[in-house]
Amino acid sequence: MASAPADNANVASGVNNAIARTAGLAAVTIIPTVTGLSQASGSVALTSSFRLSLPIAAGTCVSASPLAWWGLRHTHRPSPTPSRSCCAVDGPPCSPEHGFLAR
Repeated sequence: MASAPADNANVASGVNNAIARTAGLAAVTIIPTVTGLSQASGSVALTSSFRLSLPIAAGTCVSASPLAWWGLRHTHRPSPTPSRSCCAVDGPPCSPEHGFLAR
């Protein structure tokens, strides 16, 4: 979200949240259905389905890592904004220009 312009930060946050929730929902519903974990009854069936589910989940994570590496590159670094401290709610803002900020 740091690469999105400040005007679109709320949209970037919404897209990030939607993708994360969709991926979580897919992991919770698709993997157990494919491996038979949702229909397993008995300890042997449950164990074998679980043992099949774990490599699928690990493979999904490993296959997604190049995409995450590519997507998290820092191609644009926004210029740092000046830090600003505020005094009490009804007071003026404390800033170095006004001489109120003591550090």
